[in-house]
Amino acid sequence: VEPDANSVAHITSRISGRVVTVIAQLGQQVKAGEPLAVLSSIQLGEAKTNYLKAKSLQQIAKQHLDREESLYAKKITAHKDVLQARADYDTGRAQYQAARETLKLLIPQEPLARLDWDASGPPLSDFALTSPIAGTVTKREITVGSMIDSNAEPITVINLDRVWVIANVFEHDLAIL
Repeated sequence: VEPDANSVAHITSRISGRVVTVIAQLGQQVKAGEPLAVLSSIQLGEAKTNYLKAKSLQQIAKQHLDREESLYAKKITAHKDVLQARADYDTGRAQYQAARETLKLLIPQEPLARLDWDASGPPLSDFALTSPIAGTVTKREITVGSMIDSNAEPITVINLDRVWVIANVFEHDLAIL
């Protein structure tokens, strides 16, 4: 008896991190999207910080560009100041897009949309390993404080609602089945 191959999820991390909290227990039933463990990654913290910094700088550059264009329209500032503001905005926008694309490789789109400076929230370096399917935790080789790299498969979740029965049967015995 084997699990349906389409109902097995080997939970991995895209980036290396230290285990902060283990939530899932062996044999526990989990739902799709449910967190199984919380990891902390310096790489993720740096990527989130770079993203938030670039986002802020782009917004400031946009405000500065709008101000310079408004002043230029009133003949108060020189055209070179508008061009410099536009160049600063384009640079800021490019840095923001690059930081966003880097972060999209590390975390799902939904948390990225909600990401903001929040002193009361969890650290920027923390992230959850979640189950992509509903099922039972059948393997858990993870402890608090251990390091998990991107090649490890520390948790396996299997949906045991459907299983395969594999059998070797001689052709002449098929009639009695």
